Amino acid sequence: MGACMSVLISSEPLATIEIGASGVREIYQNVQTILATTRGTVFLDRHFGVDGTLIDQPTPAAIARYRSHVITEIEKQETRVKVMAVEFQQTTNEAGEGVLRPRVRITIKEGVLL
Repeated sequence: MGACMSVLISSEPLATIEIGASGVREIYQNVQTILATTRGTVFLDRHFGVDGTLIDQPTPAAIARYRSHVITEIEKQETRVKVMAVEFQQTTNEAGEGVLRPRVRITIKEGVLL
């Protein structure tokens, strides 16, 4: 069976990007980049990233749609992984607005060379 790791997703890009990363680190960076990018913001690839229209929807609807979208987007863009779970932690920001913090569990597919 493939290696399993949890990836904490944030709305901020990675603090540091390792140029020339390989193996698990490269996969981790790729997944983080997919989920930290709002669809429509990448020049010449307007379909890359997470759908920004999910913002400001009621929490139950946002969770259901985001979960489905995240699974599809990760498995389309990073074909070396399978998404095992997308869970959410709900918090409140300083403005009193609800914030969903997703945690994505991925498995590296069998036969992937690291």
